[in-house]
Amino acid sequence: MIANHFQIRSLCAFVALSVTLVCGTAQVQAGSIDSSKMPIVVVQSDNNANTQVFRPDASAYAASGNDGDFALSSATDIGGIPTVSVTVQQLEFNNDPFVLNNFLVTNNLATPQVFTVFVGLPTTVAAPNIISGNILTTVIDGGLDGAAISTLPGQALYQAQVDFANVATLQNAPFSVIAAPQSSAFSSASFGPTASGAAVTASFGIQLRFSLTPGDTASILSRFDIVPGPGGGLPEPTTLTLGAVMAFIAYGFRGRRVC
Repeated sequence: MIANHFQIRSLCAFVALSVTLVCGTAQVQAGSIDSSKMPIVVVQSDNNANTQVFRPDASAYAASGNDGDFALSSATDIGGIPTVSVTVQQLEFNNDPFVLNNFLVTNNLATPQVFTVFVGLPTTVAAPNIISGNILTTVIDGGLDGAAISTLPGQALYQAQVDFANVATLQNAPFSVIAAPQSSAFSSASFGPTASGAAVTASFGIQLRFSLTPGDTASILSRFDIVPGPGGGLPEPTTLTLGAVMAFIAYGFRGRRVC
């Protein structure tokens, strides 16, 4: 269990560094995305055996309002993992900041499988600030034997993270949603607005970790908001050196780390 936590945190750090390298420090233009602050998604299945990194470029998003919100223009399948089918139904963000995501995950194995989905957004926010979040978890039976999504021992299904450390959790262990045969079931939860003293120095995001029964599908809609509070500052891009990024990428892939 300790090793798994170390692996999760290590790839999270790798993801943050990779985003910084790719994004650079582009400036915001009216009606356009700040390319230095775009989401990255990491999907992992089969107990750390398979990992895919998904990062759409700016052309995949469209403005969804006049206040700097951007949303993925269409649902996108994430391939490359034979044990799971993953569709990103919705991915929205704003550098206020907030991040919102909606995934469909189908277990293609004949046995229960553990999944981790991490959505992160590079930014900085001074402390103190205000945080809030919510989740809607649905499980859908893919056969005639019912379906269940459940937490791992000692781990929450939803983990709101600042610099890869939990600042809030929802649907804490032990937790499960169980659907009858040829049916579906859901459960929702939320937290905040809550005062937080955790400054964001590199990135923030949501980690979802759960076990899903064979042949069945989970649909998870989640969101995490941070609002700068008194004394707080507006988000700014984070930059790191090329050498630091390349060193951590090499280290991360050797250990097959996931977030």
